[in-house]
Amino acid sequence: MKIFTTQLQGLLAKNEPDEDTLEDAARIICQAITSDGDLYIWSEGDLAGLSGQALSGSDPLKNCRELTSDHLPHLSPLDTLILASADRQSPAGKNLVQAANHAGTRLIGITSDAPLDENHGAPWTDKADVVLSNGVKQGLIPQDDGSRIGTPHLLAALYLYYPLYFAVTEILEDIDETD
Repeated sequence: MKIFTTQLQGLLAKNEPDEDTLEDAARIICQAITSDGDLYIWSEGDLAGLSGQALSGSDPLKNCRELTSDHLPHLSPLDTLILASADRQSPAGKNLVQAANHAGTRLIGITSDAPLDENHGAPWTDKADVVLSNGVKQGLIPQDDGSRIGTPHLLAALYLYYPLYFAVTEILEDIDETD
C-alpha cells in the first residue's frame, strides 16, 4: 500500500491541472448552464464513476444530465458535453465526438495518458475543445513478471473534477452576484 500511495502522490503532484485549461473548461460548462443549452456528461470504463459524481454525488455539477442516445439528435451549439474515457481511441467516444461536432456542441474531454495504438486511428481528444488528462499512463505498482497493477484512472480523474467543480461554482456565484 505504501508504494501505491507514494506513486499516487507523485502522479497527482506532477499532474496539477493547468489553470488556464481548467478555466476554459469551467467557462464552457457555465455557458451551457446559464444559456438555453444543456450540460451533458458521458463516461465509460474506468472513468464511469465520474458521471455518478457529476450527476448525483455530494458535489454535482448544476443542471448536468447523463447523455443517452435519445439526446444525440437534439444536441445543439448551445450544449456542452463532458466526455470521460481513459481510452482516447474508444470507438464509442469517437462516435459521440462525431455527433457532438456535427451538432456544434462544445466538448470537454477527461482522459488518461495511456499509450495510443496506431492501428486505431486518431484519438477522439483531437476534436475536443478542452482536454483534461489525469496523467495516468499505466499501473503504479510493478510486478515480478514486469506487468503493473494499480491503475488509478478514476482517482486521478476525480482529482481533476474537483478543481473544475470549484471553478464552475465560483463563476456561477459571480454571475448570480451580478444579476
